[in-house]
Formats: sequence, structure tokens, C-alpha cells
Amino acid sequence: MPTALFLSPHLDDVAFSCGGTAARLSAAGWRCVVATAFTRSVPNPTGFALACQLDKGLSADVDYMALRRAEDAAACAALGAEAVWLDFPEAPHRGYHSAAELFAGVKPHDAVYETLHTQLGDLCEEFRPGVIFTPQGLGNHADHLQLICAVYGLGPGEPVVWYRDTPYAIRDPHARPAPLIAGRE
Repeated sequence: MPTALFLSPHLDDVAFSCGGTAARLSAAGWRCVVATAFTRSVPNPTGFALACQLDKGLSADVDYMALRRAEDAAACAALGAEAVWLDFPEAPHRGYHSAAELFAGVKPHDAVYETLHTQLGDLCEEFRPGVIFTPQGLGNHADHLQLICAVYGLGPGEPVVWYRDTPYAIRDPHARPAPLIAGRE
């Protein structure tokens, strides 16, 4: 059975951006694995990270990422996919203190892609995908860009399909891939 590995920065990116593709491949007999990078629960969030949780109507004592992982598990089950959660904190927990910073590219001190690259290599070794789906980085979100950096150099044999990140592709239908990957689509 061939395997499709869907790489997701957050716990909704694959479902929103290319969930239909995963469902169709699964129905056609493919093993579909959705690997999400930034899923770590961070107790007692503060500052911008807390604001990102509170603006969704959740209180400060809710484990926001546990809630999202449960939603992701249900979404993956509906798509016929397996969920794999990597344990990296989202950008607001890595020194991004505002929405403007979050969408301004990767900060020089933020090299999470290096460890992420190693873990993605391990996933490729484990699942031996026939194809890898990864975001284009539309919207310039730091976490999406980190995932893209981590994908480069994973090894020969796995073709990469660059999917258009939703909601950014809807907000700007003419959006182009992040400069990081422009010309490598």
C-alpha cells in the first residue's frame, strides 16, 4: 500500500488546505499520515501566547493544544488518515510577541527547523512515503516557514507536492509561495 505523508504546521492546516486530497487517497487505498509539527502543550501561557488562546473564548486554564489535538484526531479519522503529533511549541511560545512578528518571517534566533528536519527524516524512514505534501508558506507565518525549511534535503525518492495554505490562499487567491521556496514549486 503506498503512503502519502501530509506535513502540517498546525493542527488544522492539512484538514483545511488539502483534507479532500487525503480523503480521496485514503478511499483509493493509500495509507495517509498527517504529521503535525507544532502541537506542544505549554502550561501557564503568558503574553501574546495567552492572548491567542483567550481570543478564541477559552480561559487561561484550558490546555488549548490538548483540545486541538482531540479535534485533529477526529478530523484525521474522518479523512481516513493517521495523526502523528510532533512536540514543538508554536511560534508565540518561541519568542514571537505579536501578530505582526508572527507573519514577518522567521526570527534569526529561531532555528527550530533544524531539529524538525531530523524528526521529519525519521518519519520518512518509518513511513517511506511515496509522496509528501507540505505547505507553500502563503501568509508568511513563521511556523509554516519553519516546516518548509525542515523539508529541504529530506532525501531522494519522495516527491513533494506543495499545497496552498488555507486560509491564506482564500484571503489572497493570487498569493505566491514564500520567497523561501519561490521558484522551487
